[in-house]
Amino acid sequence: LYLLFKPGGQDPRAIAGVLTNHALAVGLMNEPPSCQALSPRALELRRRLGWSVYVFTRMISISYGLPFAFPDNVMKVPLPSIMIHEYGSEEGHLYAIALQVSRHMISLRQLETRIVNAIYDPNPSTSTQDLRLQIEDWYTQGCLLSSSTLFEPDQLPFHTTITWLNVRYQNLLLLLYTPA
Repeated sequence: LYLLFKPGGQDPRAIAGVLTNHALAVGLMNEPPSCQALSPRALELRRRLGWSVYVFTRMISISYGLPFAFPDNVMKVPLPSIMIHEYGSEEGHLYAIALQVSRHMISLRQLETRIVNAIYDPNPSTSTQDLRLQIEDWYTQGCLLSSSTLFEPDQLPFHTTITWLNVRYQNLLLLLYTPA
């Protein structure tokens, strides 16, 4: 992410390409039978890493107007969840907020994917009106998440601030109504 804002640095598109190829090669986007041998903690960390790659590569694709590195149906792992040791800790509520923020970020990238697919598909299965309702729903969910983090002003996640949500909302509308 740092490289997006550092002129003259390494190209984030190249990093995303290498990251995606490696993630697909080691099977982070699905759970082969060998995953059953992993501990619950290792399995959850593996899932989180897969979703992190998904979010990062989707962000790069949308930011640069590039095709997606892989279709959504390649992602065959459950969404991230809270682990028992996180839930039971003194900071359990912070882990729960972090999980909600992560899931909200994933839903943003999935929504962007649906919008792009609908725009470039000659026979879209989703109408512009349906996508607009999904955008409104995503924004509303973000506002609810934002209000739930107000009780922790010193640790307010950036991705739940109204400013960030408003910018993402406007970006979704631009993507929907004025695609590049």
